[in-house]
Amino acid sequence: MANRWFSLILGVIVLQSVLAFGPIDVTDAEWIEYMNLMSNSNYRLGTETEPINYKVKLTPNLVSFTFEGEVTIQVRVTSQNPVNEIILHCNSLTISSVLVTLPSQTQNLATGDTFQCEDGTDFLRIPTSIQLTSNIEYVVVTMSFTGVLTNTMRGFYRSWYYDSTMQKRWMATTQFQPGHARQAFPCYDEPRFKATFDITLVRDNNAQSKPSISNMPIKDTDSTVTGKIAETFYTTPKMSTYLLAFIVSDYIPVAVGTTPQRPFTIYARDNIKDTGKYSLEVGEKLLNLMEEYTAFPYYGMGDHMEMKQAAIPDFSAGAMENWGLLTYR
Repeated sequence: MANRWFSLILGVIVLQSVLAFGPIDVTDAEWIEYMNLMSNSNYRLGTETEPINYKVKLTPNLVSFTFEGEVTIQVRVTSQNPVNEIILHCNSLTISSVLVTLPSQTQNLATGDTFQCEDGTDFLRIPTSIQLTSNIEYVVVTMSFTGVLTNTMRGFYRSWYYDSTMQKRWMATTQFQPGHARQAFPCYDEPRFKATFDITLVRDNNAQSKPSISNMPIKDTDSTVTGKIAETFYTTPKMSTYLLAFIVSDYIPVAVGTTPQRPFTIYARDNIKDTGKYSLEVGEKLLNLMEEYTAFPYYGMGDHMEMKQAAIPDFSAGAMENWGLLTYR
């Protein structure tokens, strides 16, 4: 909770200090609709199971505006009674395969020929051939799926900008608050379900492409697939799905902090380089002040911690305090 409030306060202050124009806020209607849904138990996930860790691999296509995905979720059974169904969220995804296994086993426990995101509830129901109990260390749920990079500024979506040569550049980015992570991959998309995330993004590997950006720094790269490069990021802290973020674009670092122990980077398109210096100056000062005020040393909260900001051309909220990656319009 302290981590979430730390990022929230910092994000709001940085946004107000840096932006010289009024933000476009998420509509009140969307929040009202979401709150109404969350107050109705029929739209809430049960407490029978919970996620431990997600391994998410996404491959966006910025020509067809689609993406392919794979997710492997370690799921813990928390119910005192046996369960024979795992329920999580998905929205506007086409599920092509589902595999449920026990640790070190290969037998698929998932039953059924097709798996779909339910209209209205966004539930994805996975029945199992055996009853799952809490004495099992965890269950592994692996899924393959496809989705669309929409222009709705929700979930995993597409945006664009003009670079320094006035070429139109497409990008894929995210906005998961309040409940849009389920549009990027099947997940337990409620704030109470916290887990760690291992993200891999697959992008084009050419002279114009730049490294992808996410909450954590890049850990490994793999270019074995011709014309593509897969970038895997360090494991995130334990957090809710709506704090996850990633960007696949030609963005570059326009300002970089000079203290190695406190990495701070501003990302943007290449034709607004000069604006990054002020964002960095203000951001670093405010981060120091917030650490003093909250008595939480940000860079001591976990391994491989860094702070990043990115300005997104099409963004539905004033700002979003994603863990380690503040985004704003």
